[in-house]
Amino acid sequence: MQEVCEKALEELRQAKAELKPGYWVYDETVANQDEVLARFQPLFSPEGVRSLNREDVQSFLRSENNCHWSGLHRMAGKITQDMDERQAGLSTLLDDDRPLAERFDEAFRQLMGWVPPLRQQFSWLRIPIATASGTPLLRRR
Repeated sequence: MQEVCEKALEELRQAKAELKPGYWVYDETVANQDEVLARFQPLFSPEGVRSLNREDVQSFLRSENNCHWSGLHRMAGKITQDMDERQAGLSTLLDDDRPLAERFDEAFRQLMGWVPPLRQQFSWLRIPIATASGTPLLRRR
């Protein structure tokens, strides 16, 4: 399994490296990547989640800010309902001292309401790679 994952990750990195300015996928997605990472990676880092607040998460949910997912802002109330529990879930997920398999289920129980697209976007903040199709997870709206 580890070998398969490493091969897939290498293919994703290679596809991302082939994206260049002028190619529509690049122009609509990758061009915003550095700005989005600079803004949100610190907030969703192991240190940042300790002080993560409702406004930070609500800002992240807006497509004009995350440059990819539209419609997540409509779930802001549910997603930010219990910020103490959300902070705990993100802290669990980001605890690199524990094996991922051990912390994954625990973290996502604490992150109930975080729909798959939000989980994917959060994962991208942690490890910015392209999707399986070779396109980055960011898309300009």
